[in-house]
This record gives sequence, structure tokens and C-alpha cells, in this order.
Amino acid sequence: MKFILCHSLENEIQHALKMLAKLSWFTQNGYKIKLPEGINQDYKEEAVEEVVAFEFQEANKLFQKINPEIEQMLNKNQNTIKKFFSFFDYDIPDKVIVYFTIYGPGGSYTVPDKIIVMLKDDPEWILKMIIHETIHIIIEEPFIKKFSISHWEKEFIVDGLCSASILKKLYSNYTPQKQTKKPSLKVIKKLKLKKDPLSIPKNTELLFGNFYGKVLNKI
Repeated sequence: MKFILCHSLENEIQHALKMLAKLSWFTQNGYKIKLPEGINQDYKEEAVEEVVAFEFQEANKLFQKINPEIEQMLNKNQNTIKKFFSFFDYDIPDKVIVYFTIYGPGGSYTVPDKIIVMLKDDPEWILKMIIHETIHIIIEEPFIKKFSISHWEKEFIVDGLCSASILKKLYSNYTPQKQTKKPSLKVIKKLKLKKDPLSIPKNTELLFGNFYGKVLNKI
């Protein structure tokens, strides 16, 4: 799997407008999202474009600064990342396009191969989000939508997968979201995961870490 890192004014404008259109949904679900300075859903598109164009200048400087470090981290850990995603018994994209933004929540995604990650001066945090959103695009159609899993149950599952022991090689700590809702074991059983190379039964704490393993070990 190859990650292509992008940051462009065109995408920032489109993303800012999308965040404004979904503002009510974010509020209802307890999200606090970053919007263009002084802008709300009542502003016209031209005004949004003007503010985004102004804020893009500083944001792009940050992207240019941290982009080489993120690329280096992805290259350094590509074997671990590949091994982690090999556990999924679903189609894995050959490439994932990572668009950076300064708007919205921490991250979002569009199947089959696009994710959006908040731009911060914290490469390790960004790496966590890249893994998190990539999991989303892999399981969205064949698992989340297929079994009508709710938003916060979905986030519980993805947070659990992000807590896998193997991923400790990539980042030191992963903190699950507080709003998540634990799905039933009946739902968890439907998640298709391959057995690991050591022939340990699938869905074990060895694969998923303490946070999620305690639930999955009951299967």
C-alpha cells in the first residue's frame, strides 16, 4: 500500500464547504470542528473561498515543513503497516491518497481510496490518523454499511483496531474516543480478520492490544 500525500487550495476550499454543509451533523454527534476564521454556514461560497485562500498560505508552509518527515515515517514503517493490513480479509487499496486540511474534525474519509487528515506539527499524531482513516475506507462498504453499524459503534471498532499491539512500533500511545459505543459480540463476530502468521486464533489480544482484545477474546 502506497500513501500519496497532498495539500492544495482547491481541495481545501471543497473540504471547507463540505464541513459547513455538514455542520449540523457534527454538532448533533458531539464534534467540535475547525472552520475558516469568522465563517459559518450562512456565508456565501465566495466569502468562504476568500478566507480559505488567505489561511492556506500559512497552512501550506506547515505542510512543506512536515511532509518529508511523514514520508520518512511511512517508508520506515511500511513493512509493519503492510503486515497490519494483511490481517484484514477485505480488499486493500494499492494506494491511498491523503489530503491534508486545517478544517473539520481530526480526519475523515471517502471510499475507496481517499482520506483527509488534520494538518498539525505532530507527525506521530498524523501517522495515527492515517492508519485510523485507512481502516475506515477498508471496512466501510463490506462491514459497516453491510451490517448497518452505527457511527459511534463504528468508531469503537476502528479505535480498537488502531490499538493493535503491532502498531506500537509506529506510535507510542493511542487514545480511544470517549463517545464510542461498544457493539454487540454478534456484530464483532462479523468482522473478517485472517489468522496471524503464528497461527494464533483470530481476534485475540495479541493482535488487537488490551483495549479491544478484552472484548474480542470472548469470541
